[in-house]
Formats: sequence, structure tokens, C-alpha cells
Amino acid sequence: MKKPQILILILFLLVTGVNAFGKAVSIEQAENYLDQMAEKGHFSGSVLLARNGKVLLNKGYGLANIETGTPNTPQTRFRLASITKQFTGLAILILQERGKLKTDDPICKFVENCPAAWQTITLRHLVSHTSGIKDFTSLPDSEKKKSENISPLQIIDWFKDKPLDFKPGERFSYSNSGYILLGYVIEKLSGQSYKDFIAENIFQPAGMKNSGYDSHAEIIKNRASGYSLHGENVVNADYVDMQVPFAAGALYSTTEDLYLWHKALGSEKLLSHKSLEEMFTPIKDGYGFGIVMESRNGIDFQTHSGGIQGFSTNFARFPKEDAVVIVLSNRDFAPTDFIKTQMMKFIFDDKFELPEFIEMPEGGLKNFEGLYQTNENVPFQRLYVEDKKIWLTFPGGLPMPFSPVSETKFISRYDSDISLEFEKDPEAKIRSATINAPGFQQKLNRAEIKPPALEGNFTFRLKGFEKATVVNLAGTFNNWKPTATFCGKENDGWVCRLDLTPGKYLYKFIVDGRWIVDPANPLKEDDGNGNTNSVVQIFPTKTDQ
Repeated sequence: MKKPQILILILFLLVTGVNAFGKAVSIEQAENYLDQMAEKGHFSGSVLLARNGKVLLNKGYGLANIETGTPNTPQTRFRLASITKQFTGLAILILQERGKLKTDDPICKFVENCPAAWQTITLRHLVSHTSGIKDFTSLPDSEKKKSENISPLQIIDWFKDKPLDFKPGERFSYSNSGYILLGYVIEKLSGQSYKDFIAENIFQPAGMKNSGYDSHAEIIKNRASGYSLHGENVVNADYVDMQVPFAAGALYSTTEDLYLWHKALGSEKLLSHKSLEEMFTPIKDGYGFGIVMESRNGIDFQTHSGGIQGFSTNFARFPKEDAVVIVLSNRDFAPTDFIKTQMMKFIFDDKFELPEFIEMPEGGLKNFEGLYQTNENVPFQRLYVEDKKIWLTFPGGLPMPFSPVSETKFISRYDSDISLEFEKDPEAKIRSATINAPGFQQKLNRAEIKPPALEGNFTFRLKGFEKATVVNLAGTFNNWKPTATFCGKENDGWVCRLDLTPGKYLYKFIVDGRWIVDPANPLKEDDGNGNTNSVVQIFPTKTDQ
């Protein structure tokens, strides 16, 4: 349900498939790209690419279950997260065709004890994220609620008394709450559970035999296990009861079934042409009925991403070219947005101009290594050399590889729309780097590491993380400044020592820009904004009294 969040390879004229224009499609390069991501541990999942009605690639990468060593395959079933929303949107249109509702009906027509603030909110507002209803996943207690087995009405009761973020229809703001309400409407008007309605009216007619509503209790053949990143380690994802995401993100499917979904959307198997036009007509900011309409390099496409504990997904279909890109991952940190973009460039290699990289000796690349930051109040971003590329770490994210196209400009191997441009000082030493991406630019200044804090009356210790370059400590004792306190290596881990007066302190370690709670400290506290911090209590000694 998370909102809607990296490798590029040069396209050579390798004839591994031929598109309708007679131009070579470099599927071998796409496979190399995905193989390299899987080897780095940045991707695990399944990918399907098709154009002109022909499947060009349909393959699994990495493991569906790490403990058992079960590989991902085209038949592996993944949680779809917010890709679920397009099925919910289509279900609403099915009910409209049957005369059960109109998309301009007010939601209060279907919800008892409807808040006064909701009186002008319509189903169309809900489906297009323009209702103004607060996203329940942003509420302070959402982390606690995610593991509860609660009904749609209980979820609605949870957020319905919250004030609107804006006047209905005024603007777009992504809200899973709207899709909980739409799922409730589907169940109320159909007399069926959301699960059964979707199965009977969408999955079965489309031939999607390996899709359904996920459930922790059910035995689901070929289901992938979901994984997250904790520090440097891949771990089992936190549990989430699938009653919570409901019609906003609870479905599962395979790449092959989603290809059938793409084909069904290109016919009148599920909806009339008129209703399909309504589904794919943008309402606000390109968003239609659970899917986004975009255009790039003269190519129109319909797309949506998804993210939920343990899973990251992306789906893009290109109706005019009868093409589709489907990326499903059982690692919630996998950069499926970037992968989708690069796969799009592979199957439309006649529409995109890709960079020509140059060779640079590893010794030359070493000149760019170091720590960079926008200002002293944000964590460092580390730049290092590996595999004849420079890699830039991002706070809370995976490192991204870059290769040179000139002496000072580098292009991302994950997404060719992202570049790094370096600036030198009068002595030809690297002074700063600027990250450029569509609609985004950020300057990073080269930084120096301060001496570690190794003297004080209290010791903070972080075991492991031998490969880390910089470990910082931030908390209420230093106003959460991420670069105020540096830790030093000691024995099998890192330590920081500070002089602290008696009292309670919240804190986190920052490992190469990634904020983590203290894994050795069971005491944790939520700050009320959905952030969990470690807690330490220092009691007064006799000399303090």
C-alpha cells in the first residue's frame, strides 16, 4: 500500500527478438540487467515483458523463500499491494454497468452515520484520490493496527471522524482510505465478499487462475515469502493482516496472470468499451480508476506501482503497442519503479536514446570516493568504487551505480534519467556532486569525518556492521542532528561515549546514512508520528543525589 519508489544497460544491436518495426529488441541485455540486480541482492522476483502480443521475457530471479531455497518463477504468487486498486476501480464500473450505482453517487448514500464533511464526496472522488479523506496508513497508530484482524467498517470508523485534508475535488492526494470505502461499497451492493466478487467477476472471466485475495491462514501454492532490509541484513518482513489493506492492496497474482489482465483490459471481456474509456480517462493528475495515465517519448501508457511489507510491484501497459511491463518482487526495498522504466526502454529501444559510457581507470574513479552531504543536519551519503563503477548510497535506500560519460559526468546504471555531475576546486580536487533527475536537483558537498566521541559516562554500543564506513548517533541528547556525534570502531562493533545527565533519552544509530534502532536494546518508543526509536533511561547515582 505504500506510495507511490534503480539499473541501466547500454542497448546493443543484439537480435534476440524483432518488433513490428523490424528493429532488434535487446532482451539479452534486459536479462543481463536483471541478473546483475539479483546478484547484488537488489532484486528478487519475476518479470514479464511483451510487445505486439508477443511475450519477450518471462522469468524469475532470486528466491521465493530464502529458508527453503525455493526459486522465483513465472508461476510464483506475489502480493500486489496497490496494483490491487485497478481491480477495485474496475469492480466499481462493473456495478455501474449493472445499475447498482453511479460513479457520481455520494459515498454517504452507502455509509450509515456518514460524517457531515463527507456529504459532497462521490465515488469518483474516492477512486481518484481527490476526496480529501486522510490516508489511514499515515495515522499515528497505523503500525499497531496493521497486524489486527479488523473489518472494513472498523477501519472506516478509525478514520471517518478525522478532518478532511482539503475540499473534495480540489486536488490529488493519495489515500488508501478511499479504496477501503470502495471495497465496502462493493461488498454492500453485491452481497458478496470483496474476495468473492473479484474472483467471480474478474479473475475467472480473465482466466487468472493463480490470483486471489491473500490470507496468512490459507495454504496458497507457490506463494512468495516477503522480505525487508534491516541494516545490512535481509529479514522476514513484518506481519500484516491482509484484512487491513483490503480493497486498497490485499490481492496476489503472478506475472503470467497479470499478462492475462492486460489482455482482458484490451478487450470487452470484463467491461464495455464505454466503461473502459471511463476507467482510463484521467480525473486528476493523470489518475483514473486505480491506474495512472502517463506519456513518455511519444508513448502513452497506463501504470501503477505497489508497496507493502515484504513486497514491491510495478505494472505498466501500452495499449497502442499491445505491450506490457510487469515487475513483481518479494523484497520491499527492490527498486521496481526503476526496473519498470529500464524494461520500458528495452522493449521500446526505437524510442529512447541511451548513453554511451566511457572507460575510466579504477584509480581515476577512486578520486570521487568519499562522504557527501547537502548540509550538516542530514546524514552522509557515501560514494565508493566497486566493479569499475562508482556507487552512491542514499539514506534509507539501496546504493546506486553510476558509470562515466565524461570526466565529470556519470549516468546511473539503474536509471539513465539520473546523473551525477562533479565540480572540482582550483586544485582539481572533487569539491561537490550534483544529483540530477527529472524534476529534481540536489547538490552534495564533500564532507570530512569528525573524530569519534569516545569519552563520556555512558556508552552506546552497536555490534556488527563491519562493512560500514560511517556510524553516527542521533537522539534527544543532540537534537537529533545526524552528524553531530560519530562512533568509532571497537572490537566487534561500534561505540559512542557521551556525558549524559540522568533522564530518558530517545536515539537511533545511523549506519552509512541509514537510520536504525538499536538491535540490542528491547526498549522502544513511538514518537507519535509513526517513528520507532530506541530508549535509554539513565538513573541518578549516589553522587548525583
